[in-house]
Amino acid sequence: MKDVRMKVVGIQKTDDSEGEKIELFTEGIFYKKNGTYCYEYEDTKLADEGGGKTKLVLEGKVLTMEKSGSLSASNMTFEKGKKHKSAYLTPYGQLNLEVLTTKFQSEVDDEGKGNIDLEYTLNLSGGEKTINNLHIEIN
Repeated sequence: MKDVRMKVVGIQKTDDSEGEKIELFTEGIFYKKNGTYCYEYEDTKLADEGGGKTKLVLEGKVLTMEKSGSLSASNMTFEKGKKHKSAYLTPYGQLNLEVLTTKFQSEVDDEGKGNIDLEYTLNLSGGEKTINNLHIEIN
């Protein structure tokens, strides 16, 4: 396991909004497991939800993001051109999600350092749709 510094920038837009930007600077750990690249870090931006942990698993051109906190949990898979179903668990119940990744770029070296860039559409079970960008820098 190696210590890493991470910058995570997320932008979420709806049809009638310019977008909401969230930026997180954090430290985490990196390790390889069975040919996959794994990252784990504390997600302080979930502070209003009691804080939480995020685990990223990068396997080729597929990224899985698992978030868990005291008040919520989610597991999303990003793979360009494919739809993946997911669930977002809250104290008020489960929200079903559908994730369609339209852009996936990863440039990560053997030390786990580099960049991951995603663009994806998130469809919520209630019909709301958001367009999202996610940029992750690992040093």
